[in-house]
Amino acid sequence: MTVYLPIKLNVLEWAYKRAGLSLSELFIKHPGYKNKVSGLNIALTMSQVKEIATHVHIPLGFLFLSEPFEESLSIKDFRTLNNKVSKKISLNLRDVINQCQLQQDWYIEYAEENELEKCSLVNKSNLDEDPKVVAEKLKIYLNYKDKNLSKADDYRRYLRAVIEQAGVLVFISSTVGNNNTRPLDINEFRGFALSDPYAPLIFINSSDSVSAQIFTMIHELAHIMLGESGISNEAMEDIFVSSQIEKWCNAVAANFLVPEDKLKLLYEQNYKLSLYDLIVSLVFKFHVSSLVILRRLYELNLIEKDEFSNLFNRLKKDALKELQLRKEEKSKKSLPYYQVALSRLSKNFCHAVISSTLSGNVLYRDACILLNKTNLKGFDKFASTLGYIKAM
Repeated sequence: MTVYLPIKLNVLEWAYKRAGLSLSELFIKHPGYKNKVSGLNIALTMSQVKEIATHVHIPLGFLFLSEPFEESLSIKDFRTLNNKVSKKISLNLRDVINQCQLQQDWYIEYAEENELEKCSLVNKSNLDEDPKVVAEKLKIYLNYKDKNLSKADDYRRYLRAVIEQAGVLVFISSTVGNNNTRPLDINEFRGFALSDPYAPLIFINSSDSVSAQIFTMIHELAHIMLGESGISNEAMEDIFVSSQIEKWCNAVAANFLVPEDKLKLLYEQNYKLSLYDLIVSLVFKFHVSSLVILRRLYELNLIEKDEFSNLFNRLKKDALKELQLRKEEKSKKSLPYYQVALSRLSKNFCHAVISSTLSGNVLYRDACILLNKTNLKGFDKFASTLGYIKAM
């Protein structure tokens, strides 16, 4: 005998809306479901409810609620859109934040159990400090060396390594977990920071250009230095930045990545170049976007306001073209699955989870959840990518 379970229609509608979908899609896909509607409920089998839960990325139990509920974030939202606070949170962003908080909570416990030292970067600055001074202090904390790397990818890799070495977990991804059907939108957010003395964590949306990711990485690191968790979507080139914290973090990142003395020296050495050609050449020196260079030249009084305005839109269009080209190139590349999966997670975090699992302190089931893996075979392949022997 088939058992039907009553599901509230308003809960079902909320679940679909939460996923950015319309409930009408359910009835289009399954026309027969209309006959199962009775008053405010719809009668479905458990397998049908499970199918819906998977489709809308929601815990199964939520569909049996008597009323929808409003979900709230546990971190601050510093994002703005057209100079107004943006409060819309997509399901993809919400799930990425929740997953990172789960991973961070585990690492905090791991750090305390293994008596790891607290990260020296956390809560080491405040908004009253000069961002230029903070940028120099940050370089000391990171033991940063000017490597003069020619490629932006290599520079991003170097920055990530020194940041992790300083005790900050760095996650870089363009998807929810390893689900390529759930991409992250750079128009919604560029990154976020989760501050904690033992397990500070920054997440970078890699849907963005590499130069933009580099800027976001230091921007989010500035959040960690303030001890401020939060989501960000503003970049150095944004003309209107309403949040004082975002302005400060942008300034720290700008001073870190494009130091005033070095920029002025290169500006003087290349005075014969047109402003556009100068900016293009400086992009390869500093590995930041052309818009960041333009903004730095303007705020350091090296160019006039009309020069800034005249070039801004042109460089903005260039940046959008570059981003589109990156997407096209990325779609053509076929990197090994486990290499990509590893690049999305913090290396320190991965080593901690895998070593704890192989030593018997963490269940394989829990390890798979933490590492975004579905089974033991996936765990083994992932661990071997990092040089560990198989679990079985």
